[in-house]
This record gives sequence, structure tokens and C-alpha cells, in this order.
Amino acid sequence: MPLSDYEREVLAQMEQALRSDDPEFATSLKGQESPQRAVGRWLLGGLAVVIGLILLVISVSLAAPWLGIIGFIVMFGGCLWAMSKPKGSKNMRVVNHDGSTRPATAPRKKQRQPKRGFMERMEDRWDRRDEF
Repeated sequence: MPLSDYEREVLAQMEQALRSDDPEFATSLKGQESPQRAVGRWLLGGLAVVIGLILLVISVSLAAPWLGIIGFIVMFGGCLWAMSKPKGSKNMRVVNHDGSTRPATAPRKKQRQPKRGFMERMEDRWDRRDEF
């Protein structure tokens, strides 16, 4: 069922508000895989699993262990491929407030504090034991 004009207008306003409030989140959503591609990914992965299963059954009936190994690899690869996330688009773009786009920057890495040793953490816990 298609959206009415009013619903399309409200949806466009919500998208514009999202872009203006949190452009990084809007960009991350923009890079998501379309539902049609996700379904196709699952179907092809399922097809690989079925083909691998058929190869396993044939290998048992022919007593050919090498064919069973190939069938297992095909099944395992199909499962991994169907359930894995696709690689992000390398040319992702950020949508600005005015509707123009610019290349997305690489995400910043969080600065990690230097690792403390086990004994230092235990000493801190011991010192803070009365705070709780």
C-alpha cells in the first residue's frame, strides 16, 4: 500500500529533522543495505547451504569423503555469507542541512587509557570498598 501525500511529507520532515539533529547517525543509516539486497543475500546463502547438504548426502552414498568435505565447506561458507554484514560503501557521503552532500570522514578511534595491571586494579577496589 503506497503512502499518501501527507504521510510522505511527514516522513520527509522527519528525515530532515534527523539529518539536522544527528548527521553521523543519518549517514550510518544511509549506508545500510537495502531490504531487497538483504533478502537476496539470505536466499543465496540458503541456496549454498542446500547445495552443500546435497553434496554431503551424495558423498555418503558414493563413499567419497573429499566430496563431503567440499559440501561442508560450501554449507559453512553459505551460512557465514548469509549472516555476515556486507562491507560498508567506500564512497559514503554525509547529507548536509541544505541537502548537499560531502564525503564522510573515517570514524575516530577512541583513545584508550593505558592498561593497568591486575594488582593495581585490585588495590583500587580495596581502596573503594567502603564507598558502596
